[in-house]
Amino acid sequence: MLAKTITGYIIITIFALSACSQTKTTINNFTAPEFKLEATRTVALIKLDAEYLSEDEIAIADAKFLKEIETRFKDIKFYDAASVSKTLKEKNIGNVWDSFWKNYISTNNVDETLLFDLAEELKVNAVLHGQVIEVNKVYGEHRKTIGETTAKMKYALFSLKSGKLLWEATVTGTQANAHSDQPVPKAIEAVNIAVINLVEELPFE
Repeated sequence: MLAKTITGYIIITIFALSACSQTKTTINNFTAPEFKLEATRTVALIKLDAEYLSEDEIAIADAKFLKEIETRFKDIKFYDAASVSKTLKEKNIGNVWDSFWKNYISTNNVDETLLFDLAEELKVNAVLHGQVIEVNKVYGEHRKTIGETTAKMKYALFSLKSGKLLWEATVTGTQANAHSDQPVPKAIEAVNIAVINLVEELPFE
């Protein structure tokens, strides 16, 4: 069971206030002991799985995530989601990753065989993938309720060398309005709040 391999479990809540809006982020994450045993220096980013966002918004979220992690972890080579998607399509192995991820999300099991199949084609140390699990909105009511949107996301890092789960995080990001008469924030706003704060918890050095 995955619980037996957990070395750290962190719960972080971040609040930020401004004259315009309020944001909140909650992160639960753990790093498996196998992470320290592997020299992870090349990582393929998989396109964000998000039925709540448009294709353009997914591209924006992926680009923001890439920019944040490249800025923070300069010694690691990250392959952007667009180029990785192209490779998966060209090599006709997109279904391999889709099968792996759906199984992982639904059962929390890691299919090592499928990861090794991907390793032969992607030629990287690890893959990092995220999914928007749900989006909830609270609509503002004049002088009574402040509108806000919360996005819950799950990210996971898998080794293509050992076939193990190296790191996982569940993060919620909330974007609230400044006053009750504003339109409820878009889902992408909450997603971006979650993504920016999640980068701080990635285990890379």
